[in-house]
Amino acid sequence: MNQQTHAWIALRATALLEDAGENPQLVRLLSTYAKDAAVGAWLPDLKSAKLGRSDVDNHIFKMKPLPPDDPQASRFIANRQALTKRLGPARLVSQYLKQPEQLPEAWWATPYKAEAKPGQHIPNCVMGLRLTLTDLLLMGDSQLQILIPGEVEFVRKLHAEARTPGQQAALYFFMISHFVADACMPCHCDARKLASYAAGLHQKLEEHWGDTVGKYYKDTKLPQCADSPDQILKKARETGDGFDLAFKNSVPKIPQGRDAWLEMVDVCRGSFALACIMVPFKAGEPATKCKFDDVFGGAAGKQLLADVDRIAMHDAVLNTAIVWKEVWNDFVELEKRQE
Repeated sequence: MNQQTHAWIALRATALLEDAGENPQLVRLLSTYAKDAAVGAWLPDLKSAKLGRSDVDNHIFKMKPLPPDDPQASRFIANRQALTKRLGPARLVSQYLKQPEQLPEAWWATPYKAEAKPGQHIPNCVMGLRLTLTDLLLMGDSQLQILIPGEVEFVRKLHAEARTPGQQAALYFFMISHFVADACMPCHCDARKLASYAAGLHQKLEEHWGDTVGKYYKDTKLPQCADSPDQILKKARETGDGFDLAFKNSVPKIPQGRDAWLEMVDVCRGSFALACIMVPFKAGEPATKCKFDDVFGGAAGKQLLADVDRIAMHDAVLNTAIVWKEVWNDFVELEKRQE
């Protein structure tokens, strides 16, 4: 996803949390620094933020089949019922994959595994930032601590400059949204060469999303705009109409016994399944190119594109809000135990 799409997803997730009404202090923090989403939600894709590595291949969880005789094969099979149950009814990809016409049963019986290089593993990136952010919140400065009753006692021993300002905490929330959104991009989870950025489909799909989102969220525009936080969030809600999005204004909790890492693994698997609906999987397929118009051309293709747009964008927003909510609630619980 390009820069303005990432920024919009972060802002729409903020608006969703506000509409849900469950975490007003978190919404206050994020909305105060809403303009920073233009940079924070895109920062992980900046070449200078990745020690000079390529700017298109960093945040992936690309899955491919395991040989059936692999001793771990059974670990990496998730049938339709199991995966959609773990993803839950709130995610649109789960509702879509429940339809029996979406993917043959043989696909569901195949073991798929991602082999991401170090630093390119989406669930690891989400979990690493999620844990770091909890610590940053616990060391929040006096202004950040105002958002939550009480104070973590040990921070009094820290120099004032060592404590986390609210703007830095908000930046880390926006950074997490980048990785969560990438987990919802089907081509980021598909190891086939046709899903690579340069192959055509991947790049054109992201350009299509960026065009739909528009230039309001660009890092050359949003930080300098005169709009208030309320106006920015209102704009983010309106932008979602371009994807025909409808939210229930509620944000589920991560189920007990699971965490953000497990959630992201399943989100990536759902995205891989969506990729295999976009371009049916053929074992040993040598194709290295896949044109956007070949996938989304004609009446059936236009409907598929509308489905992919709605599913990927809805779930990117919802999943971001889910992870943010878990981080914040965990922080609140830790603070309560410190009192």
